[in-house]
Amino acid sequence: MSQFIFIGVVSVLVGIIVSRLLAEKALAMLSQKEKADLIDEFANIRKYGQIPIIIALAIYMVIELYGIELADKAIVALLILFLLNLVVSQLIIIRKLTSMNLPESYVKKYKLSRYIYNLGFGICGLSILAKILEV
Repeated sequence: MSQFIFIGVVSVLVGIIVSRLLAEKALAMLSQKEKADLIDEFANIRKYGQIPIIIALAIYMVIELYGIELADKAIVALLILFLLNLVVSQLIIIRKLTSMNLPESYVKKYKLSRYIYNLGFGICGLSILAKILEV
């Protein structure tokens, strides 16, 4: 396994685990009503938030399946779209949380968990790009 891929996999795993632990601690700060409001507010994001990634993956698979010459460029574009999706979803989530008038301590801890999550995936994406480009 390439050191780029190893770094990417480890960063994702650490990012997910640490993020999950922080998010659970943050959630414990909320009342039952606040938790219910949170679930209701983010229902559409959970339903539709991954659609851009699914579409990008489908396009990439078609390119790979048909052996189109763009396969190398397509994987780079896919990774860039994935990282862009992380940033955009982060902004949407933070905006929604801020507008919900939740306790500031919860919002801060949850933001930190999202930053760690995104950092893990960002490092992974950049590691894969570095491997592809052989930097």
